[in-house]
Amino acid sequence: MAPRRKSQIPTLEALSLSEITAEYKTWTYQFAASPFAASLALIIEREMPPPHTLPLTQCLCLGLGNFAQGSVYPGEPESNKRRYRSLHQLVFLTSVLTMLGQKHSPISPNAVYLQDPDFSPVERAFLQDGLGYTVLSDPDAYAKMTPTTFLFAPCVPHWVRVRALEVALPGLYVSVDVEMDLERMGSGYKCPLTKASVQDTFGRLRDVTRVRRLPDGEGDDWEEWVDVTSMRWMRGRTRSATAAWVFDG
Repeated sequence: MAPRRKSQIPTLEALSLSEITAEYKTWTYQFAASPFAASLALIIEREMPPPHTLPLTQCLCLGLGNFAQGSVYPGEPESNKRRYRSLHQLVFLTSVLTMLGQKHSPISPNAVYLQDPDFSPVERAFLQDGLGYTVLSDPDAYAKMTPTTFLFAPCVPHWVRVRALEVALPGLYVSVDVEMDLERMGSGYKCPLTKASVQDTFGRLRDVTRVRRLPDGEGDDWEEWVDVTSMRWMRGRTRSATAAWVFDG
């Protein structure tokens, strides 16, 4: 009997600037029409505190990944999945920014910062020239963190997120939920940071935020990163006489 041939996994070619622009527009249109997007918009409109108690003035995105490059490991399905996942996440991010502008706090494109040392020249050009965002070099993004930041950090190691959270706890945090991070820190824990410092940082974020899992993306072609991602926002803050932020409850 002849050996069974393995099914061929297509090798993705790198996208040009015009190709990624067209693909981004298609995916954004599909996302906007999805039940997932409709549910997400309702969360922002009905569940998040109003802008005067939860001001958001800028956005910081860490570790978006490559959304226009070719297959890093040709023939490996995970290599192709990474590109689709990164484009999913970019569409998610820009769509959330649009929803915030319509229903909460408008964030200007020039106040949207992204950091990923793996961005290609085409990806940088699309983000900066096509979307009007700012691409920062590693580790410049961490200094941008403030209490009025929307931090989007999907699928990045927890120590990358902790470095940002140690600078300031953001007003809105969308990433792997900290409860899941804390549950993973067993006896085999390995990290450039100490276990105690990571637990303290994630614990502080957990204690001053409300959490909301992302809507069910089943049937909307959204990948498994949605299932492990949640939104956390500060419970609501007001200015004190000393101009410091005070938590309402």
